[in-house]
Amino acid sequence: MSELDQYREIFTNESREIIGNLNKVLISLEKEPKNTDLINECFRYLHNIKGMSATMGFEKITKISHELENIMDFVRKGTHPMTLEIINALFKGIDMLDTLVNGLYKRIDGTVSLDPLINEIKECINTNSAVSENKTGLDTDKKTEVISGRDEFVKPASLRIDLKVLDELINLTGEMIISKNRLQELVSKSEDAELANSLYNTNKIMSELENTILKTRIVPAEYIFNRYPRLVRDTMRLQKKEINFIVEGSDIGLDRGILDELYDPLIHILRNCVYHGIETPEMRKACGKNQTGIIRLTAKKLENHVLIEVSDDGAGLDSEKIKKIAVQRGLLKEEELPGLTDNQAYAFLTKPGFSTVEKADSTSGRGVGLDVVKTKVEALNGIFTMTTEPKKGSKFTIKVPLTLAIIQALIVDIQGETYALPFSAVREVLSAGENVNGSIEYRGKAVPIIKLKKLLLSPENEVKPDREVIITEHHGKLFGLEINKIKTQHEIVVKPINSNLKTLKFFSGATILSDGQVALILDINTILDEGEIN
Repeated sequence: MSELDQYREIFTNESREIIGNLNKVLISLEKEPKNTDLINECFRYLHNIKGMSATMGFEKITKISHELENIMDFVRKGTHPMTLEIINALFKGIDMLDTLVNGLYKRIDGTVSLDPLINEIKECINTNSAVSENKTGLDTDKKTEVISGRDEFVKPASLRIDLKVLDELINLTGEMIISKNRLQELVSKSEDAELANSLYNTNKIMSELENTILKTRIVPAEYIFNRYPRLVRDTMRLQKKEINFIVEGSDIGLDRGILDELYDPLIHILRNCVYHGIETPEMRKACGKNQTGIIRLTAKKLENHVLIEVSDDGAGLDSEKIKKIAVQRGLLKEEELPGLTDNQAYAFLTKPGFSTVEKADSTSGRGVGLDVVKTKVEALNGIFTMTTEPKKGSKFTIKVPLTLAIIQALIVDIQGETYALPFSAVREVLSAGENVNGSIEYRGKAVPIIKLKKLLLSPENEVKPDREVIITEHHGKLFGLEINKIKTQHEIVVKPINSNLKTLKFFSGATILSDGQVALILDINTILDEGEIN
């Protein structure tokens, strides 16, 4: 990568961050047009992107950001009131900045004409200059602090690093862990106490180094969360709905690659909440609800995982409508309806191509249902679940690991073959007696057993006496995974599967064990999907 390309990448990354922050600030300004802190913050962001683009020679970005900065300069000095027309003009300008910055990122030579937008911005300034401050309801007692054009030098608290460098660090960390595991196995066979003590101290240092390196790929959830308030605002306006969008846990850290993959699934869920979940103000009023609906986006940390929840206080899922569509599409027979629970009906929403949308549009999506969300989340070794209560709302939950590169796993034996089973899928491990066959009792419930040796087509060697059952959960239902025995628990490095093995659908990757043996990593979600069908 040339030096110019490096600077271009730095500019696009920083500009995207600024654009996300601008959208967030403007949405707040819609609710608090008198808030001088927000006005100054908006001005600062526009001033920064103008300065950066001018330095890089990106004239169109400089021109638009300069015009938007002019609007905010008038507002902060009190010569123009902050009106809805000005906010809408700012949103249009930010959309144009986003288009131009994305064009730079994708190396597209932009041919977009700026004149119509610039004329609209200038017309907005001229129109709103005649509006009196009293008519807009601005607080004349609170003066806006005017920011000096001189920028003070501030020592940077962070350093941008190429993702390729971080990936290489992660790969080296993985090799270090493999070597550490091998060394541990050798030392365990030795009676040298001094060597064991030295290895213990070395392991402590290596673990700290590993954790520090893994943190380099961790970014706060706001990296994508900041883009959603604008999405919800625009969608609810098109649907003529009133929504209070609440974001919590933006500071929770997650692997940059995982966040990138979650961006589109969360867009789909949020659009579903606006389009299908939240009712119109008239309908909510008739139901005795507040006319303004609530959508909440939350991130929480759970040990080595992050839980992302999207909830709404809308109408909930319509199980009868889902059942009807399932019958129409041949996924369900009429005679099966009486025995079908609501939760089983909701599961159809995650089937490929299933949707309750009669006519897809740019707002509600393309009618692909939630199967895309489920597929993307499970590709990240995550779990996607949903719960609903009619007339009270729905909750969509995504559980993903903090990082994909290194995970905790059980090393298990199945008919003499060794596999790695992600520890995140394990609820409990039970010993299976000779009389345990199709199900096993767990906390007073009969849990169906999936015999992994049959799914994996393991060779019918002489059956070993050891039988253990790993209790796990899938779509709110418990399952038992039968294995021969657990060998050990290890921190493993996830390696991609060789292209020749990609037809084996029950595996998500491979790893190298401490003895140098290669073990396939079981794809628990795919296994449980298959087990549920059978």
